[in-house]
Amino acid sequence: MSEKSRKKFTKRQISMKSLFADSVRELLSVRTFVMLAAMTVGAVVLGSHFRMVINEDLRVSFTFICIMAVAVLYGPVPCMLMNTITDITIYLLDKNEIRDYSLAVLSVKLIVSCFYGMLLYKKYYGSFGYLKRLEDFFPECVAENVDIAVRSVFARTGAVLVGNIVLNSAVLYRLYHNGKFPFISGGDWKIFYRWFKPRLDTNMKMLPFELLIVFMFMPIINVVYMLVCCGFRRLCGGKTKS
Repeated sequence: MSEKSRKKFTKRQISMKSLFADSVRELLSVRTFVMLAAMTVGAVVLGSHFRMVINEDLRVSFTFICIMAVAVLYGPVPCMLMNTITDITIYLLDKNEIRDYSLAVLSVKLIVSCFYGMLLYKKYYGSFGYLKRLEDFFPECVAENVDIAVRSVFARTGAVLVGNIVLNSAVLYRLYHNGKFPFISGGDWKIFYRWFKPRLDTNMKMLPFELLIVFMFMPIINVVYMLVCCGFRRLCGGKTKS
């Protein structure tokens, strides 16, 4: 590895380390725990009462709104904590036994939560180089929220394509349908495809609607949070720290 490449690699490592360190420090704030509690309640309500059950392996809910909001405000660590509490709570509210809870399914949710936090954490606003140019055309508070909206679209797209369609499908099928998956024969692949196709179709049909939701609501949640916690002057007075 060249000296130049080594410097770039080290810089990325330090940046990722600081991102997680800042996210952990968010948990030292009482405000953070109040917001986590509120968002967790919101996610539980959305996940238990406002959802569509397609079949036993496929449910459509809008808990991702609250989960992504926590990722924007506090980064990956609080986001993973909140998603864990939310998922276990919804599971128990469905009158399931805790001993039957799948840690493999939870691990997929934690990967998605970490991905959300790494991409959306607003303390690292402007880390996409081309978005820094937004400040040449808009006030910084507007540029920040445009940045959040664009990041949210990328984050939700990645979560659906990789988390829901690939990882979650593979884990669920291996756990509850065929323990040999993905090491299966041609006939078993046809059975898998019949099971998988409704998941693929539902996720792809819902994706444009979900992207519209996050594009609109993530900046709104950020603005409301800053108005409530910091006031209008802080909102438009430069880069913010939650």
